[in-house]
Amino acid sequence: MISHSRWDFSEPDLVGTNQVCAFVKKSGRWGDAYCSDRKYFFCQTDSDFPYNKFKYIQISMNWHEAQTHCRTNYKDLATVRDDFENQLLVDQLYMHFDWDGWIGLSKTVGQWLWLNQTFVSPSVKWLNGQPDNMSGDEECATANNDGELADDTCSDPLPFYCRENGRIQRVRVAVKSDGHLDESAVMEAIEKKVR
Repeated sequence: MISHSRWDFSEPDLVGTNQVCAFVKKSGRWGDAYCSDRKYFFCQTDSDFPYNKFKYIQISMNWHEAQTHCRTNYKDLATVRDDFENQLLVDQLYMHFDWDGWIGLSKTVGQWLWLNQTFVSPSVKWLNGQPDNMSGDEECATANNDGELADDTCSDPLPFYCRENGRIQRVRVAVKSDGHLDESAVMEAIEKKVR
């Protein structure tokens, strides 16, 4: 379990649904939103230098698209381990005058998990009222410039944070399914095959 969490007050607020992702807000608190919402995002890097650990991507993508972008070009969506890393994300939001961005936290089968499948601590700093699952399908997390999280629809276009990886692996996948690619169950099945 990664003990660090910065859920905003009354976040996560999309409590009655799955398919919710997290984002970091400009306040540094976290909120939840539907993974289909489009936001900017943060990718994680492999840099040993703390200030190069995250890459802020100012392209609006839903959570799953942001994850694919980060995994293709960096390492993955950002995983926040402590207040210092959270502040690194917040600093990027302030520098670019943005409000929030996707991070590598999502809710699957009622549990908030980081992309490495570790649970998010109950003490995570959520934005006030978050996660609220206001639209019923907010299963991704965004982080604002104060490091607070909120839940959001994963299909919302937002900036995002990536964690960089020194090795890029590209694969070609043929999908035979009646499901939509933005559904988490379909994406999870594809990811399991790729791993």
